[in-house]
Amino acid sequence: MRDTPPDVDARFLALFGEHSGGERIRMACEMFDLARALMIANIKAQEPGISDVELRSRLFSRLYGPEVTPGEPAEPGPP
Repeated sequence: MRDTPPDVDARFLALFGEHSGGERIRMACEMFDLARALMIANIKAQEPGISDVELRSRLFSRLYGPEVTPGEPAEPGPP
Protein backbone atom coordinates (compact mmCIF):
# COMPACT_ATOMS: atom_id res chain seq x y z
CA MET A 1 0.00 0.00 0.00
CA ARG A 2 1.39 3.39 -0.95
CA ASP A 3 -0.45 6.36 0.51
CA THR A 4 2.38 8.91 0.19
CA PRO A 5 1.93 11.49 -2.59
CA PRO A 6 4.62 11.10 -5.29
CA ASP A 7 6.11 14.57 -4.67
CA VAL A 8 6.51 13.88 -0.94
CA ASP A 9 8.00 10.47 -1.67
CA ALA A 10 10.49 12.02 -4.12
CA ARG A 11 11.50 14.66 -1.57
CA PHE A 12 12.00 12.02 1.13
CA LEU A 13 14.18 9.92 -1.18
CA ALA A 14 16.23 12.99 -2.13
CA LEU A 15 16.79 13.89 1.53
CA PHE A 16 17.63 10.32 2.43
CA GLY A 17 20.03 10.11 -0.53
CA GLU A 18 22.06 13.03 0.83
CA HIS A 19 23.41 10.75 3.57
CA SER A 20 26.14 8.13 3.34
CA GLY A 21 25.25 4.45 3.38
CA GLY A 22 26.34 4.15 7.01
CA GLU A 23 24.22 7.13 8.03
CA ARG A 24 21.19 5.65 6.25
CA ILE A 25 21.66 2.35 8.10
CA ARG A 26 21.96 4.22 11.42
CA MET A 27 18.79 6.22 10.64
CA ALA A 28 16.87 3.06 9.69
CA CYS A 29 17.98 1.34 12.92
CA GLU A 30 16.93 4.36 14.97
CA MET A 31 13.52 4.39 13.28
CA PHE A 32 13.08 0.67 13.98
CA ASP A 33 14.11 1.16 17.62
CA LEU A 34 11.59 3.98 17.99
CA ALA A 35 8.81 1.95 16.37
CA ARG A 36 9.64 -0.99 18.67
CA ALA A 37 9.59 1.25 21.76
CA LEU A 38 6.19 2.66 20.71
CA MET A 39 4.78 -0.85 20.22
CA ILE A 40 6.06 -1.96 23.64
CA ALA A 41 4.59 1.12 25.31
CA ASN A 42 1.24 0.49 23.64
CA ILE A 43 1.17 -3.18 24.65
CA LYS A 44 2.07 -2.28 28.25
CA ALA A 45 -0.62 0.43 28.31
CA GLN A 46 -3.23 -2.10 27.19
CA GLU A 47 -1.99 -4.79 29.61
CA PRO A 48 -0.12 -3.19 32.53
CA GLY A 49 0.72 -6.47 34.28
CA ILE A 50 1.99 -8.32 31.20
CA SER A 51 4.92 -10.68 31.75
CA ASP A 52 8.17 -10.25 29.85
CA VAL A 53 7.57 -13.51 27.99
CA GLU A 54 4.06 -12.51 26.91
CA LEU A 55 5.29 -9.03 25.98
CA ARG A 56 7.92 -10.52 23.67
CA SER A 57 5.30 -12.80 22.15
CA ARG A 58 2.90 -9.90 21.48
CA LEU A 59 5.73 -7.79 20.07
CA PHE A 60 6.74 -10.66 17.77
CA SER A 61 3.16 -10.96 16.54
CA ARG A 62 2.95 -7.23 15.80
CA LEU A 63 6.26 -7.22 13.96
CA TYR A 64 5.81 -10.36 11.88
CA GLY A 65 2.05 -10.83 11.75
CA PRO A 66 0.33 -14.07 10.85
CA GLU A 67 3.04 -15.11 8.37
CA VAL A 68 5.29 -16.41 11.16
CA THR A 69 4.26 -17.70 14.56
CA PRO A 70 6.52 -18.02 17.61
CA GLY A 71 8.08 -21.48 17.72
CA GLU A 72 7.41 -22.17 14.05
CA PRO A 73 10.41 -23.80 12.39
CA ALA A 74 12.21 -21.60 9.92
CA GLU A 75 11.96 -22.42 6.24
CA PRO A 76 15.29 -23.59 4.90
CA GLY A 77 17.00 -20.85 2.95
CA PRO A 78 19.30 -21.10 -0.02
CA PRO A 79 22.58 -22.92 0.64
